[in-house]
Amino acid sequence: LFAAAGEARRLVLPAVVMHHRSLPAMVVEHGSSLSLISRGTRLLNAEFSEIDPDKDWKKWAKIGAQPYFWAAIDTEKGDEVAAVLRAVLDGDFASAPRAAEPDGAMCERRVVVDYLFTPTAMQGRCLASRLLGHALALAARSGANVFALALEDSCPFWLAKGFVLEEGDINKRLNVFPDTHLLRLPSNRPDRFEIPPEEPGTGGDDEDEDEEDEEGDEEEGD
Repeated sequence: LFAAAGEARRLVLPAVVMHHRSLPAMVVEHGSSLSLISRGTRLLNAEFSEIDPDKDWKKWAKIGAQPYFWAAIDTEKGDEVAAVLRAVLDGDFASAPRAAEPDGAMCERRVVVDYLFTPTAMQGRCLASRLLGHALALAARSGANVFALALEDSCPFWLAKGFVLEEGDINKRLNVFPDTHLLRLPSNRPDRFEIPPEEPGTGGDDEDEDEEDEEGDEEEGD
């Protein structure tokens, strides 16, 4: 299932037909190894204003969440990342999978996607959609709920993928950026979570710096 913290796994997604197109097999690397995080962040930085993963991870670390990447690998160019999905894992993903929960059981695992991106040169191959599909399948097998953080102009993409706006208190835990909306899958089970306490200085310099970030999701074509 999910790779252990600090490690990454590779697999080959089989050839598939999507949107009336025959697509070849695709190599996917997923996990939180330094190499994968570095290569994935490099691709994001090439498109968006400077992304500071250390700053982002510090925000997530306050609730115990961990970074996790999915990447489509262009094997013809070595380990080059052709598309990337950046997420965090919130909850206990180290113990055995718990996909077969009894009815009414509360969910304590969450996969939160905050970037999904394909550069222009690699679009038209459904790379992002296939990465997202694998992430959703892995979450389902692990008994995890799935959320997405999206900027206003990215919300239509997630709504088209079946997500809906999340308006509950879990926003206080997962929506850690000032300019994003939290969306969820309708199939999510009720969540069991703690709301982190507000830190002294809320609304001060730290928030001013956050306003300059462009955190959120972007999907630039398949």
